[in-house]
Amino acid sequence: MNLYISDTHFGHANCINFDNRPFRDAEEMDAELIRRWNEKVTDRDDVYFVGDLAYRSAHAAIWYLAQLRGRKHLVIGNHDRQMLSDPESMRYWVSVDKLLTIEDQINGRKTKVTLCHYPLVAFPGAGLGGYHVYGHLHASPTAWAAPYLWAQHDAFDACCTITNYAPTTLRELMECNEQHRMNHPQPAYPQEKSRSVYSEKMDLLCPRCGKFLTRTTVGNRAFTACDACGFLKGAEITF
Repeated sequence: MNLYISDTHFGHANCINFDNRPFRDAEEMDAELIRRWNEKVTDRDDVYFVGDLAYRSAHAAIWYLAQLRGRKHLVIGNHDRQMLSDPESMRYWVSVDKLLTIEDQINGRKTKVTLCHYPLVAFPGAGLGGYHVYGHLHASPTAWAAPYLWAQHDAFDACCTITNYAPTTLRELMECNEQHRMNHPQPAYPQEKSRSVYSEKMDLLCPRCGKFLTRTTVGNRAFTACDACGFLKGAEITF
């Protein structure tokens, strides 16, 4: 059986506060995460871990991996760098990838599941019966991508805070995401503030074609460019 989870952040005391996790301290969180993992997972299961196993922990990654059941597959997260440099920890992973597409079943139908720690806009089978499982955003309704992602019916956050701190099947992950979205206000992109835009010719000549440059200001950003050849000097911040 395929199971999915991400962003356990073993040993990371601060994530208890910013994720609002129901634990007194990192020790209690670690013990409960290990207990729930092993209560759900058998040694015959394939657990696809979608990034960020441990962070700022008193224990090395191997201390956790040696206690967790199942055939473990790592999809690398931004906080897994230290573990990647430890050969003893890495031998507990059956596979290691940054981006991985596997086959699973939903309602008796075979389907592709694309795994990446960072949420993707496009993936194999998108809109055609495929699914995407991601992490990194910690199920936050205020994350920059939440309005887009929560409107999709084929992309699911595997953060342990959604999955009741245990690996889940694809069907369970769908249900957990649906319940989480129902329990939180529908996110929306903030209204963009009105921005002043104006352009002015400059006395500077384009180093490429010799024509006069134009300076365009959008809000607090200024761009110097050549209308004739397209040369762009870059952006500077104005206050």
